[in-house]
Amino acid sequence: MYGRGGWDDPRHTDMAWVSVQIRDLNDNPPEFRRSQVHVTVKEDITPGTLLASLSAKDPDMAGHQGVKYLVNATWGALTIDNSGGVRLWRSLDREDAEGDTRIAEIISIDEGSPPQSSTATLTVTITDVNDCPPRLRPPTVLYVTEGRDVTNLGLILATDDDVWALGHGPPFKFSLSPSNPNFVKNFIDLQYDPFADSKRGGAYLWTKGPIDREEYPHLTVEVVVSDAGKLAASQPVTVVIGDINDNPMRPGAKTVYLWKMQGGGSDAALGRVYVEDPDDWDVRDKTFAWAGPSQHLFSLHTDTGAIFASSHLREGRYELQFSVSDSVWNQSNVRANVTVIVKYLQPEALANAVPITLSPTTPSALTAGWTPKGHNGGLGTLTKAAMDVIGSDAKSVEIVSVYGRDLNKSMYYIDLSSRSVQFDTSLRTHEELVRALKAPSASVWINAKESTGRYMDPVKLQGILALRLNKFSRNNMSNSKYPREFHSLKEAK
Repeated sequence: MYGRGGWDDPRHTDMAWVSVQIRDLNDNPPEFRRSQVHVTVKEDITPGTLLASLSAKDPDMAGHQGVKYLVNATWGALTIDNSGGVRLWRSLDREDAEGDTRIAEIISIDEGSPPQSSTATLTVTITDVNDCPPRLRPPTVLYVTEGRDVTNLGLILATDDDVWALGHGPPFKFSLSPSNPNFVKNFIDLQYDPFADSKRGGAYLWTKGPIDREEYPHLTVEVVVSDAGKLAASQPVTVVIGDINDNPMRPGAKTVYLWKMQGGGSDAALGRVYVEDPDDWDVRDKTFAWAGPSQHLFSLHTDTGAIFASSHLREGRYELQFSVSDSVWNQSNVRANVTVIVKYLQPEALANAVPITLSPTTPSALTAGWTPKGHNGGLGTLTKAAMDVIGSDAKSVEIVSVYGRDLNKSMYYIDLSSRSVQFDTSLRTHEELVRALKAPSASVWINAKESTGRYMDPVKLQGILALRLNKFSRNNMSNSKYPREFHSLKEAK
């Protein structure tokens, strides 16, 4: 300022108050009182228990702004309330794939615009309780040749998924289950050895005397195993009775039904040449040959007796004659007749078919004694059960094919070893899947014709089966056994 006195001249200066008001913005995330929390719980903790309180406060808006909470955890057992209380909503299992240490992110989100968030970490350590009974270590399938005297089958050992240092594991004790049938008790003995497996304990299974495979192809022996905490469970051991060629063969005959598409396709397997012989592991002692001139539409494997039909086979009935020789019994030229009945499948019959998988059974068991018109045997029982399930919506049910199950293509799984029958496209649990893979099974493709003569839409047929599948009770399928005869129904591909 120019002039006399400048800024120092009071005649040219004055003072005033300026009030500055700062408007609060949502620029701070919520703040947890504790950003790292660790808790230790037992695996049998009750669902609903409060594990930790991880509350957060938002410094914006004078602390009056609301905060919401979320839980991010792959193991999916936690829930959080509006005040940050973290609770367990389902039971825990230390032995599952997640292990004994679980980590969860607790996320707090304020109600500002734009919302701000922060994260705290909750670590949960799960301590063990003795909730897993011991289980047998492989191998649990043992072998003995039929007719052998007292034999040591092998040593069976156990393990336990619980923490051994807490007394939840060895030493293990073994005994035969009282639930074993009398014939198993008559054949099998168990000798407990507390010093086996570095004093963890084990048991030797012995046969008490000769076993005839033709009477008992295998034995299922239930073994009770208990751990140091007295937790016990019954575990199965399978004893397979190995066959020896101790029976002569006699002439035999069988009928094979082959349903195939007209034209094209590949050769179809028709099974083996059949003779009456209780022995079933003696194919290496046998040789097979045509009795008379060979059939150009059929081929025979002379070392295994396997028969194959050409893809050019026409609809009709074929009579095949074979001779079988056995080197052990010095038998030659024993006659074996095979009748092959070929029927063309219409494309519509195949396109409208749906699969049903049965277990435990085999294609040969289902087709034994069955004829397309007679409706006998396991397939006949299945046909009648399907008609009962479908009811008045169908005029007839047709068997399209039977073969060993392709697990990935199974639509309906019927467990014949269970009293209840369930519908599921995923075989329910991993344990049931493993059991199904080990069990013998067969897939049966069926279609249904309506009263109009047209095939029922497969989607509709699937829906009916899914809704009413419980009618396929264990009693319906009581004919699904394990016959010696090979009698197969194949779909040519």
